[in-house]
Amino acid sequence: MLENIQTHGYHKIMYFFKHHLTVFRLLIVFVLFVILLHKIRPGEIYKALMQSKPHYLIIALVLLIPKLALQIIRWKYLLSNLNPRPSLKDEIMSLFGGFFLAAVSPACTGELARGLWIKGHSKLKIASLTLVDKGFNQFIILLGGIFALFLLKQGLFRVLVIGVGIALSFFVYTLCRAQQFWKKILERFFNKETVENALAAYSALSTGKFWVMFTYTVFLYSVYVSQFYIIFLAFADVSVLTAVQTLPLVFFIDLVLPLSFGGFGIKEMASVTILGAKGFDSGSAFSAAFIQNFLTYLLPGLIGGIIISIMRFLPGRRVLSSSAHNAPS
Repeated sequence: MLENIQTHGYHKIMYFFKHHLTVFRLLIVFVLFVILLHKIRPGEIYKALMQSKPHYLIIALVLLIPKLALQIIRWKYLLSNLNPRPSLKDEIMSLFGGFFLAAVSPACTGELARGLWIKGHSKLKIASLTLVDKGFNQFIILLGGIFALFLLKQGLFRVLVIGVGIALSFFVYTLCRAQQFWKKILERFFNKETVENALAAYSALSTGKFWVMFTYTVFLYSVYVSQFYIIFLAFADVSVLTAVQTLPLVFFIDLVLPLSFGGFGIKEMASVTILGAKGFDSGSAFSAAFIQNFLTYLLPGLIGGIIISIMRFLPGRRVLSSSAHNAPS
């Protein structure tokens, strides 16, 4: 009965996203691209694309392999303590199914529906673990943006930036230790099982697991930034220092303004503004951001759609419950 209620709630949430926010998101993307195309002549974009160096774009495409591999490994680690342990098929389908839904949702919120592809477990529990997965991404993106500002600015502003970084880290530390606080609040409104599923995220936030997740995410972020840097090299010569000072800020702005589909429009606007201030032409900045967005959101989403379409017809290979005891701690 409880699972049916949670499933019904899930469908209501997804219905809301699909039917009530779609028009708003499309309008945001449309307006942003109208502004960009008014600011940048289409001829500049065409010229940048025609003069690009294809071998850099090929390298950026190849970097999808370690990027996706790290995401799979990290997601498997998060699911390792579930009992029964999901099959490899379900783990992959849930991750790539999330990519598919993320491609058409603001701030990738569609990924919270990864539980649709995990059999035998509460969708609320999987959504809670997904929040951890996405939360680490956001934490590192914020830290990366703060570090870029530290390198970019001078004087007292650096002190302010350091203070913001310390405050953010303290907030995350406090949030990771707030399980009992949230438990007391939620128990006033929901039954025990629902509260346990909602707080499943805390099973992955112990000190040891926190640093494992942190390490995975730092490597993932490094690949992510390197991919953008290599894409930009296809359009213009840019030093590593300039890249470190600017590219993380593009991701930072994209994160704090989660208004459009997959950041389209937001990331391009941020790239044109930030890199333009460094003397790079708008056509190159726009093209690099658009291609990186395609490789980051649309292509994995397309791959996700293909994978869930293919794997649903493959025979399942479920892992025995006892295997959960062999999972990493």
